[in-house]
Amino acid sequence: MPPPPNALRTASAAGVDRGRAAAPAGSLAGLLGGALAPGRGDLGLMAAVLVPGLLVLVALALASLSSGEHPGVFTRDPLAVARGHHPLTGFLSNLGAVLWSAGAAVPLFAWGVVRAAGRQGSERAGAFQGALLGGGLLTVLLLLDDLFMLHEALYPSLMGLEEGGEVAVLALYGLALATYLARCREVLLATRPFLLLVSLGLFALSVGVDQLPIGTLPGQVLVEDGFKFLGIGTWMVFQGAVAAAALRARDGAESGS
Repeated sequence: MPPPPNALRTASAAGVDRGRAAAPAGSLAGLLGGALAPGRGDLGLMAAVLVPGLLVLVALALASLSSGEHPGVFTRDPLAVARGHHPLTGFLSNLGAVLWSAGAAVPLFAWGVVRAAGRQGSERAGAFQGALLGGGLLTVLLLLDDLFMLHEALYPSLMGLEEGGEVAVLALYGLALATYLARCREVLLATRPFLLLVSLGLFALSVGVDQLPIGTLPGQVLVEDGFKFLGIGTWMVFQGAVAAAALRARDGAESGS
């Protein structure tokens, strides 16, 4: 039989008092009472963050050695490397990456919360899990592509499609999007579908303008990137709406239990 909560609190307080007593009076350790000691799970969380980060640094070091480029080319801000450009160079693209990140983090966080509810959550809350996970992962994919221009150079090169490769990659993205919409249609259509429709329409306009010959429209680059930026913002708000609806369903299930 587990000890009552009061007993646990008393034991915890006693442990802190012992830590304070063992430390010299007035020392930082005495003042904090061992509060800085790693708790259960802290080391695992540190490893989950630091190990991938170290792998990235190792990969960049190898890229620097193999290419002969200075490590700063891979680690510093682009404007710090490409000097002489306007301070706001790439402003809209960078801001779009911030919106992509928010549009990915919110549904993935909500997915984790709803999933943790497990069997205690309602069936309606459980139905959101696929939409949250799918929307979050799809947004991460689009974020990485937009941030590193993957569909314009890297992916076509890997596919061996130097000509027409960009269109082929966009078609694969379209297939991934169609799969997401088809599998999660019930949840998506019940959660502010107008926002989803507007977002997809803006993305379609951006892709359409991108396929036009340069100079077809006045301010063509601004029009293309503007449609994409507005689409990203609307997509972010839609993903937030799906996450909010899922959390409301979970809260309703908990209050009713």
